Amino acid sequence: MLQKQQKHRLLLSIIVACCFLIAWAACKSGGDNAATKTDSTSTAAVTAPPNNPATPSANLSNLFSPNEGVLRGIDFRDNREQISQKENEDNATKSTANSLLYSVDLANTDFSDIRYEFDATKNLKKIEVDIFCKSSSAAKDYHKALTDFFDKKYKKRSQLWEGSEAGTTYTIYSKLINDSGSSGVYIVWEKI
Repeated sequence: MLQKQQKHRLLLSIIVACCFLIAWAACKSGGDNAATKTDSTSTAAVTAPPNNPATPSANLSNLFSPNEGVLRGIDFRDNREQISQKENEDNATKSTANSLLYSVDLANTDFSDIRYEFDATKNLKKIEVDIFCKSSSAAKDYHKALTDFFDKKYKKRSQLWEGSEAGTTYTIYSKLINDSGSSGVYIVWEKI
């Protein structure tokens, strides 16, 4: 009888071990498929950074008018010809093969230059804005207003912001300039 019990235990141990191995193998192969599915799903589900509706402060309204697209109704899908049509011809100051330059008045003596840069196929790749101010306090006011606006509109990163418009992701950088003799703000929107 003892031998019969030992045979049953041995048989039961073998059955349990086989079940464990089968379950482990099924989980292992199912785990790989699940990981693959998760990876492909997560890649497809990556969300673009925001371009939240936000209204710039009154001192920036001329710069951002109209408050659509990335800047002034323009986004990174636009080419040179489309930007020329959207911008005010009276504000055009300089044109080169790879850029367009416009000037926009902001306040009594403050103004900005907007430079649109294009790649080899004449598609927009970067927007640079230089705000020129009469005083350092005005430059600080513009910089604070821009920072507040960008914080509402875009995703904040350490030294810049990240946004998207019409499926294109870009970064935004802003710097206060207070050099001897000149004050202002430098802003860049650049396609990633």
